[in-house]
Amino acid sequence: VFWMYDVSVQHSHRDVKAWRKALDSVRGTSLDGIFLCLWIGERQGGMEDAGFVEEGGFDGAYTYFAAAGFTRGSDPSTWKAAVQALRSRGKRFVP
Repeated sequence: VFWMYDVSVQHSHRDVKAWRKALDSVRGTSLDGIFLCLWIGERQGGMEDAGFVEEGGFDGAYTYFAAAGFTRGSDPSTWKAAVQALRSRGKRFVP
């Protein structure tokens, strides 16, 4: 499992195509794995988190910790919706 530090729609939405290219280049090789980006729970640059996960070629998303009031993604009350949004795309959510 690879936890991609600070790779999120908030920080990396302009690079989503580059992430897809990078991840596609290791799929099916000895470097392949489960690649998770950061779930912030926001929309940035016209893209929301689930779209970033899918378009970037990630296997899912994670949160740093549980905390109400820090980011929407870190708030446990939003995790059910995150699971549903990612599951509908065949992706994982790891709180």
